[in-house]
Amino acid sequence: MNDSVSSPTSGGRSRGRPLNAVWVQVPRRNTAFTGREELLSALRSQLVKDQRQVITALNGMSGVGKTELAKEYLYRYAEDYDLICWFPAGHSNQLREAFASLAARLGLDSVGAGSEHVIQDVLEALRRGVPFGCWLLVFDNAQSREELEQYLPVGGEGHVIITSRDSSWTRRGGDTFLSVREFTRAESIELLKRRGPTSLTEDEADRLAEELGDLPLALNQAAVWLHESGMDPDEYLRQFAEKSTEMIQLLSPVDPDYPVPVAAAWNVSLDRLATTNPAALQLLQLCSFLATAPIPRSLFKFARQIDAPPELREALAEPARLGMAIRDIGRNSLAHISHRNDTVSLHRLVQRAVQAPMSDEEREVMRHCAHQLLGHNDPQDSTIAALPQYARLVPHVWACEAWNCEDPWVRALVIQMVRIALNGGEADEAERLASVAFAWWRRTLGEEHRNTLDMALQISKAMRDQGKLESARELCGSTLHALRRVHGEQAPEVLEAEAEHVRNLRLAGRFKDSLLESVDIYHKRVRAFGEDDPLTLSMAHNVGYSLLLSGDPQASVNRYQDTLERREGVLGQDDPRVVATVNGLAEATMELGRYREAERIQTDVVRRCVQVQGEDGVGTLSNEAMLAVTRRRIGDHNGAFALSERAWQRFLAKQGVDSSDTLYAALVHALSLSAVNRNDEALELAEVSGERYVKLLGEEHPHVVAASVNRGIILRRLGRALEAKDLDERALTLLQERLGSHHPSTLACRVNLANDHFLTGDVDRARELDEVTTQACRTELGDRHPLTLVARRNLLVDLNTQGEDVSVEFEAVETAYRDVMGPEHPATLSIRQTVRGDADIFLTQM
Repeated sequence: MNDSVSSPTSGGRSRGRPLNAVWVQVPRRNTAFTGREELLSALRSQLVKDQRQVITALNGMSGVGKTELAKEYLYRYAEDYDLICWFPAGHSNQLREAFASLAARLGLDSVGAGSEHVIQDVLEALRRGVPFGCWLLVFDNAQSREELEQYLPVGGEGHVIITSRDSSWTRRGGDTFLSVREFTRAESIELLKRRGPTSLTEDEADRLAEELGDLPLALNQAAVWLHESGMDPDEYLRQFAEKSTEMIQLLSPVDPDYPVPVAAAWNVSLDRLATTNPAALQLLQLCSFLATAPIPRSLFKFARQIDAPPELREALAEPARLGMAIRDIGRNSLAHISHRNDTVSLHRLVQRAVQAPMSDEEREVMRHCAHQLLGHNDPQDSTIAALPQYARLVPHVWACEAWNCEDPWVRALVIQMVRIALNGGEADEAERLASVAFAWWRRTLGEEHRNTLDMALQISKAMRDQGKLESARELCGSTLHALRRVHGEQAPEVLEAEAEHVRNLRLAGRFKDSLLESVDIYHKRVRAFGEDDPLTLSMAHNVGYSLLLSGDPQASVNRYQDTLERREGVLGQDDPRVVATVNGLAEATMELGRYREAERIQTDVVRRCVQVQGEDGVGTLSNEAMLAVTRRRIGDHNGAFALSERAWQRFLAKQGVDSSDTLYAALVHALSLSAVNRNDEALELAEVSGERYVKLLGEEHPHVVAASVNRGIILRRLGRALEAKDLDERALTLLQERLGSHHPSTLACRVNLANDHFLTGDVDRARELDEVTTQACRTELGDRHPLTLVARRNLLVDLNTQGEDVSVEFEAVETAYRDVMGPEHPATLSIRQTVRGDADIFLTQM
């Protein structure tokens, strides 16, 4: 692997490339590239034979030069492309990082979102050819066709080159491929004479090529070694023969397909390194247990205290010695040293050659050194800002199986990497790593070991984020029970599991259970930590939210107000947790019917979010959607529309159509569309989003049911009251079962169902419902709550329709509307038209 550059070097055919071309992660050109003219011509022919996207795989065993061939093609024909991107494809994490980098260079809105949406956004941009119409993608060191499938573009006027030793790329009926084999003898001799000592004769080069099997990687290694050491070619061949016999004995039982000449060539160099710089050899051995992905040199800054052999420990403790060791490794062509990126990279074949002569004990020592090296580089930061630091470690954690380590700090790193993957929206990757570590720890540490249980909790989070809600809830519940029993109520893992358990109950729609649990946990924390401890206040916030969901907005307001006062005193006004509590207070205040007060509070929340996160921050957009609800309820329909449209569109661009943030904003915006009389658009959005909401939470979740009630409002406005009636009848049954008859959402559903009956001609049934609902609203919410006013208003319409004189009562209701909603509110202005009012249900964001 060579240094990455953002533009090609001068020279060759690339001088004429467009000045606006973009190069992403492209490695430096190999100035010693030799031969392969026929393969280059064949590759060019395959890629340009049709005016369409072409995928061509360069397939062959390790060490034959597939990567160098792809690089040379790239530089020779660079002028034909507007965009060239090089993807290291050996590990899924490297691919995801590369796509994120390309998304940034393309200026896509999805930058920073979960990798699945980023990948799809990049592929769509390539398909459309905007902003780059002609592109070349190189996927280097790819695994199977199946594993790479999701990263390959479909359509567009570009070319794809894949280098892989996996035979799946050579299946008949698939993409085109070229087999890359050993050099011709002439090419071998040319490379040896170009890279080796000037004194090397044609005959000596021929004999070397014969023994080295014409393998480019082995030839290059031998040439560099002969040039650096000054060794006589005959002596080299003698040592090479000895090493070949040794490598056959060592490698045949474990890797019969390994090219022995490569291992032998490298071990000639390794023997010399063991004598001249033992620390360099030991450093190489340590690195051989890490991944082939670049190893940042910065990792070694924190390696002074690792339990390593004396020579290596001394080198790691002294920067000068470490630099000498790395320099000797690079000079002998045993690893690629990138000074531009400050990294060290080992080829897969080098790793095997280095490890082959090591004893089992030496392997275990060096593997443990690799574990410690990673453990000492744990940033111990689970915020999104730490994601790039952890991303560099991911391939190495997998390569050295860091979970198989007795050092608790190394196991802590593995857990932390799962957490950061979850926070970065990579639930599938998080579950993959967590499941492997969990299985190993359960077998080696026991089912009730702290790390085992902690990882089980992380798996439950990954399940939740992937929509496996029931499995997540069951695993989290059993893990919480075990943690409490084994490690006590105050263990950090218990506190984390408790919050997750409460959240899972909410996601299951079990609002009353979540309230009972959060109240119980809150009181335990008060006793253990005091009322003002951040952990206590976190659960106090949960209590406030659970009270709101359970239908007690007044108690929710009281709890949020107390929590806000304490959080501001402990954390300061700008802490995100404080802002979250202010948002909760705004929601509860709105549900109390104090719309204008709620709007003022939420406006301040958005202002704070913009200051901290910027206009496109996730928190900003979520709170703008909530602000749109308050604006619509105070009668500012145009203002609500502008806010919800921006939030929805930005979430759609940044996170994709299926994210929970996008769905929430879409459901809010559907009602904003209806409020400005764009009901056809509103219904389409509500229906599409409602279907996805069912997939997210399940069809009987109270929020999903509430969304169907809101959709019924739009249907009625389109003259489809019978369809609305079907929705509302089913919704009322479910809401009464899940929330109770007196929950505000149930009462709102009754208001809407009465409207359905009225519009379908059953005024008597509408009146019955309105009478019961009005009384219930007065009892539960008070006379001046907006929902009570709607119910009273609708009851008067019933009575008026049936011929009763209710003019005095209408005046009283109008006065109440003026006082509560304001004289210019659309609902107030429409009273004299004796029209019925609808009651949408507020959806909090799950």
